[in-house]
Amino acid sequence: MWDACGFFPKEGIEVLILMSLIKVEDDHVLRMHDQLRDLGREIVREENQQEPQNRSRLWDYEEVQRVLNHNKGTGKIEGINLSNRPGRIYAEKQFKNLTSLRFLQLDWWAHLSGDFKDLMEELKWLQWQHCPANFEVNNFCVKELAVLDLQGSYINEKWGGWSFFKMAKKLKYLDLSYCRRLENTDFLSAFEKLEVLILGGCTALKRIDASIEDTEGLLCLEPCSSYALHLAGGADAGAERPFLVSPWELPAEIGKLKSLRQLDLSSTPSLSALPNSIGSLENLEILDISSSGIEELPNGIGSLRKLRELRASNCEDLKWILVEIMANLSSLRRLDFIYCDKLQSLPELPSGLTDLRVTCQSRKLPSLSHLAHLKELVVHGCDNLQRHPGASINAIKEFKMLPTDGH
Repeated sequence: MWDACGFFPKEGIEVLILMSLIKVEDDHVLRMHDQLRDLGREIVREENQQEPQNRSRLWDYEEVQRVLNHNKGTGKIEGINLSNRPGRIYAEKQFKNLTSLRFLQLDWWAHLSGDFKDLMEELKWLQWQHCPANFEVNNFCVKELAVLDLQGSYINEKWGGWSFFKMAKKLKYLDLSYCRRLENTDFLSAFEKLEVLILGGCTALKRIDASIEDTEGLLCLEPCSSYALHLAGGADAGAERPFLVSPWELPAEIGKLKSLRQLDLSSTPSLSALPNSIGSLENLEILDISSSGIEELPNGIGSLRKLRELRASNCEDLKWILVEIMANLSSLRRLDFIYCDKLQSLPELPSGLTDLRVTCQSRKLPSLSHLAHLKELVVHGCDNLQRHPGASINAIKEFKMLPTDGH
């Protein structure tokens, strides 16, 4: 959204971090101190203390309601947060003069109704969680939308709102997590600029439209953990593409997502294998297969030279890691195989590791003496372990030996 608003976020975020005004945590969440947030809000209040409709942002629920209920909206308002009392109904007349609105966060189960012609043309971010199945809005023009968050909504692929959201050709972030009525994603072909797609918890999802392989800019993909997941032809294809896969596999065509940086396959017990084409994801930085049904890691992973994190905790069926894949991962910093109770052994590890968490059945772990940057080592349930291999004691800041549950 910041990029769409011309705020130069890359440079701006770097400056804010250097000034210690914000920080980006390991989970890529952006944080700021409450006092800094309150300072920003006070600056906005000073724009007009008596008339909130003449401020750029409204977040106090009572103030927002007074502005909307009395139709006092103005072109000065750029952001509105309505997330307080669920189930409210908002008509077009309440938004009539909000011609500069860039950010809108609606209540859960909120309803919009009426003709919104020319009212949402500047909107960049819309959060409408738990939105209803019936779409009662006309002329909902959101061509400038960059972020769309519809988490937990009662929508499916035939939802009336798609006809308007498909006009958002600049959309980069789409969150449909826990939309439990969604069965397929034929509408994805409209979003050619998409960078983040989240489908976790869409338990009724039966297929992802095959046009996802043409989404060249996709950076982050979190597919559904549905047991019925497969890929099929697009809405205009008329027939399924030849690479239709079983519910238990990822298609080899996932390797065509050349820009992909993060692939989250966690909590997918139905997924038993990864295609070797995963090695074609030349820009992949984070691979998360935690709590999946993966039984072995393919050789292709050894080609992921930019991979920084491999998360594989709680993979109860993981038995083998092909020896030749690990040492090649020169960028790997975090490796997590903890609670993988069937894992037989570990291969030689890359020298750049800083965090290692492991459970395995081997009597010996591989040598750690070359891991000069290792900061944290967690060993769990290695009941047969005869000795702890050498490592740089000066480098390791935290070492934990966790016993098997019940021992």
